[in-house]
Amino acid sequence: MTSAACPATTVRSGRCARRSNAPAPHRPRPPQRRCSPFVLRQQVSQVRVARLRTSAAPHDPVQRAELENCLYALCVLTGRRSAYATLTADEAFLGGGPAS
Repeated sequence: MTSAACPATTVRSGRCARRSNAPAPHRPRPPQRRCSPFVLRQQVSQVRVARLRTSAAPHDPVQRAELENCLYALCVLTGRRSAYATLTADEAFLGGGPAS
């Protein structure tokens, strides 16, 4: 029996077995620091400045691109995918409080 004959199933030892569609339980990953606290502090500072500039001119595409670039760099430095989770975890790690 092939998996094409059994939609939404997997083939195990010739029988069709249902795949679980339930989402995996959320387990927060510990931050993967790939840089020194100094570099991390500089990047968080750049994100804060970019946020202030973007909030002053929310429709300016240059400011929005700068903010996105800063957040992307922060995600790459820490090895996380979510910009919000990265920023809050890094600010807590650095002792700067939550993001505003």
